[in-house]
Amino acid sequence: MGKNDDSICCFRSREESRTKRVCWEITTDCNLNCPFCHRYGFDAEYYEIGRLPETIALLKAQGIENVILSGGEPLLHPHFFPLLERLQEAGFELDVCTNGVLLDPVLVDRLSRSLSEISISLDGYGPERHDRMRRSEGCFARTMEGVDLLLKKGMEVHMTTVVDAAFAGEIVRMTDFLYQKGIRSVAYLGLIPLDTGRNPLFEPDCQALLSEQIARARERYPDMSINTKQLLLGQSRCRCGAGSVIWGLGTDGLTLHPCLLTRERPGKKENGGGPGMCPGSRYLTQKREEHEC
Repeated sequence: MGKNDDSICCFRSREESRTKRVCWEITTDCNLNCPFCHRYGFDAEYYEIGRLPETIALLKAQGIENVILSGGEPLLHPHFFPLLERLQEAGFELDVCTNGVLLDPVLVDRLSRSLSEISISLDGYGPERHDRMRRSEGCFARTMEGVDLLLKKGMEVHMTTVVDAAFAGEIVRMTDFLYQKGIRSVAYLGLIPLDTGRNPLFEPDCQALLSEQIARARERYPDMSINTKQLLLGQSRCRCGAGSVIWGLGTDGLTLHPCLLTRERPGKKENGGGPGMCPGSRYLTQKREEHEC
């Protein structure tokens, strides 16, 4: 039976987290150009691996057991595998969030020795939407080649899919595609406005469609975990685990934040779009005001 969860947290809610976790942004560099990303339009920064003893001590002192390596694209970090291996030696359970474009047989073999799971971003069941969302022609094909390699290696693959109003009626079809590929865990992430403003996902007609699609997908695949993040107003209770079971860590590797999405982040390029901060969606703000998170 799949474990389903509807949460406001884009990473892990309190109910999902078995252990204390940190989502660690080891680089802001990326090989794609997703305009909805909280790191879109920033200068490239990389964690200095010489700080690792200090970072490990910080995480141990906080009681963190699970480290999620993120970015940017974490595989672009020049010392990614030495970093991964030293964290493994320190006893952390390790996950990686990647767009999957760089995966090849050699990388997958090395990853399989260290990871408990790997999260792959996929925003469509075909190249048209995914390549458009990622602003990179051919990236759907490259990502799916990487997913196939991971599955053949026997790794646990968790998928994340960004949902906007135009994709609200495609959840069942997307779930069909993933299940047929051998995926048994997916999180549908509501598109977060990088600046404040109206979010079409929260209009009544769209919410009704999303609720119907998610319910149908879960009924069709009871052995699959189908989670939603900042997507369903009615079903999602205030389950944000920020600062209690999950923290954020930037490229400095020395300062823990309750959440990566709501901290001030210098380094925005001159033509990089909105301000260097993601205040979250109207829904997230509303939930924090109405409930103790």
